[in-house]
Amino acid sequence: MANWGLHSGAGIWLGGHATDGKRLLHQLLIDMPRPPIGPIDAAFITPESADEAIHFSQKLSTRLGPGKRLWVLTLKNLPAAQSATWLDLDDRMFNLGFTRVASVDIEQHYQAAGYEHTSVA
Repeated sequence: MANWGLHSGAGIWLGGHATDGKRLLHQLLIDMPRPPIGPIDAAFITPESADEAIHFSQKLSTRLGPGKRLWVLTLKNLPAAQSATWLDLDDRMFNLGFTRVASVDIEQHYQAAGYEHTSVA
């Protein structure tokens, strides 16, 4: 769990429509509590597009207090056409009150960008 900056017993949320990545995160985070409501310590999104990442980020901003992290999981080597749609994700996330603070490689095919919540939604 050190890669994620989470303490034992930290409450998380996990969702998104990219099912292979979601399955992988479920396995990696199997022991972490997932409270259905209220504040959480971290959120993990496995989006199929940058628009989906923004959609979930907007919804999760009320559950993530300042200083909490939101992780966006993507494939490492996206095709050029797909990659272009992700170029402005950092700027779009900043407009929602999130600042990119970390990156983590996950196994061979995935990476996660970590965004810290810097403002109250």
